[in-house]
Amino acid sequence: MIPEKRTIPPLAESAVFSPQSADKYGTLSVFELKNLPESWPDALNKQPIRFRRVLRAEATPLQEAQEKAGDYSPGDVARRLAAGREAFVGEVETASGSLIVTFGWVALTAEPLGNTGCSFEPPPGDAYLFDFATVPEYRGQGFYPALLRYILGELADRGLKRAWITTAPGNQTSARSISRDGFTKVADTDYIPAAPGHPAYFELLEDERFDPVLREIGSRALIANRG
Repeated sequence: MIPEKRTIPPLAESAVFSPQSADKYGTLSVFELKNLPESWPDALNKQPIRFRRVLRAEATPLQEAQEKAGDYSPGDVARRLAAGREAFVGEVETASGSLIVTFGWVALTAEPLGNTGCSFEPPPGDAYLFDFATVPEYRGQGFYPALLRYILGELADRGLKRAWITTAPGNQTSARSISRDGFTKVADTDYIPAAPGHPAYFELLEDERFDPVLREIGSRALIANRG
């Protein structure tokens, strides 16, 4: 059964939001941080950029960047940071100073997947990467894959084991960037909406091309929201 289309935030570069596909909901991929290369090929096309983690006191400029990139509720960044989520950004220098032009989020605990009624709960020692976007006028310059690589390096330095990431249906830009950055596809996913007496859930589709052990780990991480 295909769930009806729902009202959702605009599609970011890597996120699970609302079920909209008549075939497959999206994909789940993982990066084994022990395989982080010593150096990456240059992902940037044009403009220099600096990457860093955002502090809680810097919620306002990131909120402004998010609102340029999509439809976010007021105070979204402050709430996420207060909840223990980590934000990483890329900044370019302009005539008026540093400007956040791309961003992405990291969760080490269960992160709700939009309004699906489900969350992704990374196993201990793993991280979940979500909600990446670049403001419109700076897209197409390689900032997204470069930011991904920076975050992977930060997580590896902490001794984390894996980084998980999802793509929404039809988001080929994100899929290509993830593949170039060394993520391994775990499975295509199918979303099963809630029914009387049964919570919504995600099913990871079996495919002999993909590692069944990773698929099982990913399947356990996709949980129904508590409460």
